[in-house]
Amino acid sequence: MKRIFLLISFIFSINSLIAQTLDAGKVIYDISFPESNFDEQTLSMMPKEATMYFNNDKTRMEMQMGMGMNMITIGDNKSKTATVLMDMMGNKTAMTMTEQDIIKESKKAGEYEIKNTDETKIIAGYLCRKAVVTLKDKNSFNVWFTDQIKVKNANWNNQFKNINGFLMEFRMDQNNGLSMQMTAKKVSDEKPADDLFVVPEGYKKMTKDEMMKMYGGKN
Repeated sequence: MKRIFLLISFIFSINSLIAQTLDAGKVIYDISFPESNFDEQTLSMMPKEATMYFNNDKTRMEMQMGMGMNMITIGDNKSKTATVLMDMMGNKTAMTMTEQDIIKESKKAGEYEIKNTDETKIIAGYLCRKAVVTLKDKNSFNVWFTDQIKVKNANWNNQFKNINGFLMEFRMDQNNGLSMQMTAKKVSDEKPADDLFVVPEGYKKMTKDEMMKMYGGKN
């Protein structure tokens, strides 16, 4: 269960070319865990890929783990709420977080500084700009974002809220020394169905405390 909690902690920090501007579509990310000393068993549990669906001010991030576990985060960037859906071998739970909840969780990651640069590169066919993120301990990493994918308030629910663009390559760090790297590898302009952004029936609503307790985490 501790391994499951490791991934949940990333979601709480958080749950996102073709030479055209998009306001609806799908992005597929590769996932890696740099500087994380996971053993082979733990790595086998971690997701290798994530899919982000977006339609203007709504998003949906899907990840699959081992043990038959699926994680989905549905974000409403207009009302600034995010719902985490977890399905572990048919045990389905749902937890909704508000903007204030996200702000509280983000503070746990510690202070950091974001500096935009003029450096650019192409990721999945899209022109991206680099920002340098410097943490309180002076360690730093790069984030790449594009203005060609139009998602309103795209970063309200993660530590990159001051970046005005759609994230194409980024890293999520936790204060327990864990890091998750996500890099976009494919972008599709296929418009997602509206029901992808609606919480389906059959999920038991839980508070954050209840969900963390269930999966072996702590506040």
